[in-house]
Amino acid sequence: MGLRFYKSFKILPGVRINISKSGISWTLGSKAVKLNTGKRGTYLNLSIPKTGLSWRERLDKKGSETKQSLTKTETSRPNEESREIIQQYEKENDFILNLHKYADDVVTKEDFINHLNSVKGDSLKDSLRLVIDGDSKTINALIENYINSIELPYEFKIEYQLEDNVLFIDLDLPEIENFSSQYPTLSSKGEILVKNLNQITVKKQYSQAVISLAIYLAASFFNLSPFIEYIVLSGYTQRRNRDGELTDDYLFSFKFNRSTMENVCLSDIDKPYDFILNFENRINLSGSFNFKAITPYQLKEEKKDEAVNLHLNEAIQGLKNLGYITAEINLIIDKIKDLNLNSTDEYLIEALKELSKIK
Repeated sequence: MGLRFYKSFKILPGVRINISKSGISWTLGSKAVKLNTGKRGTYLNLSIPKTGLSWRERLDKKGSETKQSLTKTETSRPNEESREIIQQYEKENDFILNLHKYADDVVTKEDFINHLNSVKGDSLKDSLRLVIDGDSKTINALIENYINSIELPYEFKIEYQLEDNVLFIDLDLPEIENFSSQYPTLSSKGEILVKNLNQITVKKQYSQAVISLAIYLAASFFNLSPFIEYIVLSGYTQRRNRDGELTDDYLFSFKFNRSTMENVCLSDIDKPYDFILNFENRINLSGSFNFKAITPYQLKEEKKDEAVNLHLNEAIQGLKNLGYITAEINLIIDKIKDLNLNSTDEYLIEALKELSKIK
């Protein structure tokens, strides 16, 4: 789409090397789930964003007792502590699957103006006016700062372009392979067991997670400025074609409008897929949760639609100036609006032809 690129990630997904005065260590995983290994040992760290919950456990012991100690840790853990660990996992998983519920609800222009009236200081007021009025440099700076501040437990890339009051987002989605295909559960003896999810469940969770991510981002971008009225957000992933080559396949493309989003309580959305059907969309998700590639909405399409609407509206006004009433115009408007003509005169000529057939 020729968008501007601002967010990219790491040499290896989920792997970082940490250098400090105490030595070198490796960290594997996301912000929420990390495995850290260094000269002080190997630790598993779990944290759940926005909950304040975290858990840390050493997975090794120095010397010959390493394997025995690890086994003892797994099998002798009290039931209560084991349940707490599983509950934390479930909360972390819920955060990934229902990310939209952790976003702030979309605020209105009136909310921005009320905030403007309540703040003190001319400099701050001037800045807020630029945000409200849609100053291009200001909004682009807000978008860039927001993108660079995003911290989520998986990796993705964002490209964007702001055209008037429409924000176009291209989202390189996290790969399904990076989502967990296992889950912890308790055995009859109170031990923590790790089981495998079936493939349909993995695909179902992935589809919900990436759609939830789209809703989360749309709400967050709307909250940067009331000037942004529409967000066209398209998500793609890398998949192999029949020749074994990696290609970018778009999985969905949504046209979010501000007026709808302002009237939604995001925490009440239990089915992200059903929710996005309230907007213009291109998505082909099968009953077994397989995404089929789609053609996303394009920037040039939006500009063409705007031109067509302008020509069509001018043609309608021309018909009214000629004495035609609204009831007559409504009889032929559906026939001419899909002609994709290039000028107001062309639409007016075709409209007159259709009206002559009626009379």
